[in-house]
Amino acid sequence: MSLIENVSRYLSFNESELLSFAQKAPTTYRTYQIPKKNGRLRTIHHPAKETKSLQYALINLIFKNYPIHSSAVAYRKGVKSPLKLNAESHSKYLYTIKMDFKDFFHSIVFEDLKNILDSPYTQQELEFLKNVLFLNYQGIYCLAIGAPSSPILSNIVMHGYDESILKIVTKIDPDATYTRYADDITFSSNKKSHCLNFAKELNKLTKDKLTPSLKLNSKKTILLSKANHRMVTGLVITPQGNVSVGRHNKKYIKKLLNDLKYDKISPIAFKYLKGYFAFVRDVEPKFVNSLTNKYGAALINKIII
Repeated sequence: MSLIENVSRYLSFNESELLSFAQKAPTTYRTYQIPKKNGRLRTIHHPAKETKSLQYALINLIFKNYPIHSSAVAYRKGVKSPLKLNAESHSKYLYTIKMDFKDFFHSIVFEDLKNILDSPYTQQELEFLKNVLFLNYQGIYCLAIGAPSSPILSNIVMHGYDESILKIVTKIDPDATYTRYADDITFSSNKKSHCLNFAKELNKLTKDKLTPSLKLNSKKTILLSKANHRMVTGLVITPQGNVSVGRHNKKYIKKLLNDLKYDKISPIAFKYLKGYFAFVRDVEPKFVNSLTNKYGAALINKIII
């Protein structure tokens, strides 16, 4: 059965309808911007309903069983609290260096996926995959921030890259650890010099490796030590090696709980509190227990139920 026939049956579309949707897919994205923590704006490309249906179909039919490297901790099915898992991987080391790939999703193009496909596809099928899974961004077919298929496809394409990075890690320090959370790279060792060597070798790799063609954002390279509070993918690693949501976030949660207690909380703030509180329960359950003791189970249940 051809790829087109397979997707057509999966979605209960006739083939001509399916091909028509696929042809239009690269132009069906709604583009908008949201603020980043640094004050800049992140561009989101949100696909139309039909395009998302095609993307989900292809993930379920073809790509869900492709290998993902163990160093990639984001977007993994069945992994609970990946942010916490990522931070915990580095919590026992003395030194950590954080690095960042620039324009990560837009740097992964259709040719990168085509190079690792494990089945022969016709030209029509390749065109179908390109149109459905990739955004036509300034004339280049790349992954879109906002498409449900982009996270898993990025991990699939990055498998070989992650393996190359792991070889660097093993060469520098077999006892060190490396993780990648989307575009965030984190390396930890008990020797400062090993962290600096890792940064040097990763810079060299990005210049030598052709697929995907990635560049490091030198402004986001930062070396941290256990003597200070280390921030790894939004979570704080304390000098004692514990993972925490951080003092600032705890203070804000208490402020919102007080607002809730006295009926002063806005609907938007309440929605944020419910969502973030679920995350905090996974990351730092002892803190949640202390909040329950302070504010009472009745108030906390308004958030978690």
